[in-house]
Amino acid sequence: MRSESDLEDEADVDAFVDDVESASAVVLWLHGAEESMPGYDHAVDRLTEAGVPLVVKSTGDAFAFEDTTVAERDRDRAYDFLESGGVVNLANLCRFLATEYDDVDADYDDPVSLPTEGVYHPDHPSVEYEELLASHDPEKPTIGVWFYESHWTHANTRYVDALVRKLEAAGANVLPAFCNPATDEEGQENAEWVARNWFSDDDGPLVDAVVSSFMFSLSMSERGRDASDEGEDAEEVFLTELGVPVLQAITTMRSRSRYERSDTGVMGFELALSVALPEFDGNVITHPVSGKERMDDEASIGSAPKQHFPIDDRIDHVARLAVNWARLRHLPNEEKDVAVVLHNYPPSDDGIGTAFGLDSPESTVNLLEEFDARGYAVSDLPADGEELIDRLTSQLTLDSRWVAPEDVREMSVDVVSPDQYAEWFADADDRFRDQVVDEWGDPPDRPFAIPGVEYGDILVTVQPPRGFGMDPSKVYHDSDLQPPHDYYAFYAWLREEFEADAVVHLGTHGSLEWLPGKTVGLNGESAPDQLIDDLPNVYPYIINNPGEGTQAKRRSYAAVVDYLTPVMRAAGTYDELADLEELVREYREAGMEDARTDSGEQLRERIEASVAELDLATDLGVDDVDELAFEDLVGRVHEYLTDVKTTQIRMGLHTMGEPPGGDRLVEYLVALTRLSNPGAPSLREAVAGVLGVDYDRMLEEPGSYDEELGMYLSEAADHVYDQSVELVEELARHDFDVPESEAEAGPDDEVNMNLLVVDVDPSATPAPNRAHTTRSAKSSRSSARRRPRGSPARPRRFHGRRTP
Repeated sequence: MRSESDLEDEADVDAFVDDVESASAVVLWLHGAEESMPGYDHAVDRLTEAGVPLVVKSTGDAFAFEDTTVAERDRDRAYDFLESGGVVNLANLCRFLATEYDDVDADYDDPVSLPTEGVYHPDHPSVEYEELLASHDPEKPTIGVWFYESHWTHANTRYVDALVRKLEAAGANVLPAFCNPATDEEGQENAEWVARNWFSDDDGPLVDAVVSSFMFSLSMSERGRDASDEGEDAEEVFLTELGVPVLQAITTMRSRSRYERSDTGVMGFELALSVALPEFDGNVITHPVSGKERMDDEASIGSAPKQHFPIDDRIDHVARLAVNWARLRHLPNEEKDVAVVLHNYPPSDDGIGTAFGLDSPESTVNLLEEFDARGYAVSDLPADGEELIDRLTSQLTLDSRWVAPEDVREMSVDVVSPDQYAEWFADADDRFRDQVVDEWGDPPDRPFAIPGVEYGDILVTVQPPRGFGMDPSKVYHDSDLQPPHDYYAFYAWLREEFEADAVVHLGTHGSLEWLPGKTVGLNGESAPDQLIDDLPNVYPYIINNPGEGTQAKRRSYAAVVDYLTPVMRAAGTYDELADLEELVREYREAGMEDARTDSGEQLRERIEASVAELDLATDLGVDDVDELAFEDLVGRVHEYLTDVKTTQIRMGLHTMGEPPGGDRLVEYLVALTRLSNPGAPSLREAVAGVLGVDYDRMLEEPGSYDEELGMYLSEAADHVYDQSVELVEELARHDFDVPESEAEAGPDDEVNMNLLVVDVDPSATPAPNRAHTTRSAKSSRSSARRRPRGSPARPRRFHGRRTP
């Protein structure tokens, strides 16, 4: 037996043919064309010349039939054995060929159809689903384990066996199931079927968590889900229906030693298939649990296939993490202890609760109130974020101030004694421990203070700094600086003394996921792995930063919960810039209305004076505005003011649990729909089209005057923006629901909605001020923004239209 890795050159092929020229028969099973086997043509020529019976099988290629030398009936029989798969069919294939083409009288069975899905247990190989389920203890959490049918078929289950036994040792029931996750072949069941029929029943999930080694995404339409069965959105996929945490365990194709030596951990195609794509399902990303190693040649056949062998400490870690996630569904809320960790950058009282785009203190208060409403043991709730911060800063913090040693315990949630820390530190991975000592020296002979405030069973605390006596901005993302002893003491205390059932790292972002270690697929030497260990980690992260969000998912085993960006709106103009805009508008109208000559001249002088006073030469792209012809100057001023007005600015911070409403919601939706999405234009592009405005030109040449529109394109942009706002306001007045349809249709017919219907006189020029409507929708928007003359049409009405 040989595999591709055994045949690197023609010399290897010749050696192989030398060995098999006296064989009863030879089978060449290629996964591809002739090129997929090194030296294929050479081997076939020699074997044919030697008269060795030859079976060639490949995927749909005629050359396999042409090069096969056994009888057609025997070829088809051999194909049946190969296609049925599994060790038992390969063994019977060998017996069949030996009987037919040698003087061997071997008993063999017909090809056996092996199940393409089933349950499995290493200690009960033939167990049935109902039998395995009946053996479970209802008081224990149950972990589902997903793995490939091909691994079961080829007895490649060492890593599954190790994982099942570790999960059971950690106190869980285990329900391992194999299948081809994305198959749509008749007679085969996929991961969706397993989830709905074995991992759950009519009453809900039967498992409390799932460990999956499947590659790709199970919820993306590209993975075997027909377009007509895609559902309207990702919320309808079966993983959402199952509703339990799914932990992604990686079966790397590299050897265990190569994985350990690698700085990157998981890379290349494995990073895409086993990490990036499963992230679309919301899986908790972990690390490799197995590596591929060549087996011993116990049968003395000259080679041995590579199979997956468990990485023992990684199997242990995934098992503990999965059980802790699963326990959360069994543990009553009133018994759960949760740590809410606020970030502290820079490390001072002013930096407590810093998070990009988020009001962390108020969000924490809302989170505490939600815990209370859901039955967690919460007490003495702060009235607001300010009170929360006052309580935190009245305790020991990272601010530079002197505290008497005898007051440290009184001003802390707890302190960790040097002896207790030494015991915890000794349990850390040897490699990690050595690196911390190399960086920071031996553990200091002093207690370690734990900051924070306890609100019943919910601890609100502050993440420790990455270093001491250093520039915080330089060490925050330093990928080489090991965490100090205080950092390890903090997370060890959360796990061992506070006995947290889960931790929430609130906001974007902390320092845990930036600590040294493998890039993806952490091992025991990696600092984040040693710190978060087996704690379920929930990480609220800003929705528009997926790059750093994936860092949190992959390097702190986080379940990311996105929070909204702050409300954005167009900046508009103000003060002197607003005055300049008005002057330019009046100058344009003076020219259009055949006004007195001196009126236009006065406006010209005032515009030039305003530009000089505001020192806009650089902003207008010139060294000296006097070098510009005045009409060119006016055009550049229009372009500059358009850039200023359309710049998106934040309207405060987002607070979790408080979605934007009213005018803030309108502004937010207008901002979110500025750009196009796949299959749909942006809102402003659609409005511009209806109003007869060249959208691309409006964006690229805002300082140009459009004769047909009778205005500068910057003014047209104002009209488009104002109309977009009014459309969203009108939709908001309908509570964002489809209005009652004017068309006849059944209740199951699809509903389409037209948001904008404007009557435009086809004989008129397409200027916005030429459009007219049969009904005006009065705006509830603030009157602070002036509506320019020649304002665009209002929407006539909403139509709900049904189509069969």
